[in-house]
Amino acid sequence: MKFEDIDFIKYKFFDNKFNVGFDRLDTNEVVIQHRKSIAKYFDVEYDNMVIPNQVHSNNSVFIDRKTDVKGDALITNKKGLLIGVHTADCVPILVCDVEKKYIAAIHAGWRGAVFGIIENTIEKMQQLGCNKIYCKIGPCIHKESYPVGNDVASLVEKKYVTHGHLDILMYIFDKLNILRVKDVSILNIDTYTDTNYFSYRRDGRLGVQFSGIVLL
Repeated sequence: MKFEDIDFIKYKFFDNKFNVGFDRLDTNEVVIQHRKSIAKYFDVEYDNMVIPNQVHSNNSVFIDRKTDVKGDALITNKKGLLIGVHTADCVPILVCDVEKKYIAAIHAGWRGAVFGIIENTIEKMQQLGCNKIYCKIGPCIHKESYPVGNDVASLVEKKYVTHGHLDILMYIFDKLNILRVKDVSILNIDTYTDTNYFSYRRDGRLGVQFSGIVLL
């Protein structure tokens, strides 16, 4: 089974047609309209859409209703509650347990990935009884586009850094496999080179795209 074969969820990695970040170039009114359009795509009410206040942390939060959340991953088993994260080079990861029917959305920049956002989310799901977890990694910056300084390179194993470029995609892929995820699928899109996606490294604070998932 692959992530796209799971029939009780709806998910999507959106491109830059819908900026969902309030602190970017669009007005708040435009951002709200973008978010409402996304909710409509998922056939949910706008009031049932939750995006956390992302702070590049390792904080993963279980929710069962619309609420304000400070952290970088959401977990739920509530049907009709649309959860998601926004990114512009960082790694969006959508997660589903096919037996217990829990879902999660993870925002993983290098800080979150290094300091445990992936482990905290998957292990929390496992503590909830999830043992058949599938993941889908969305559009993010790729190694060829991602030079980093020694301060960042020194935090990961040497095999993930080549000529000063960090392979954050493979770093996260390996973490998920170590955590005994059943299958990890990758949407092979480099946000830096593909201008259909926002890229902080390329464009600065122009916008952020949404990646979301809902239980049907």
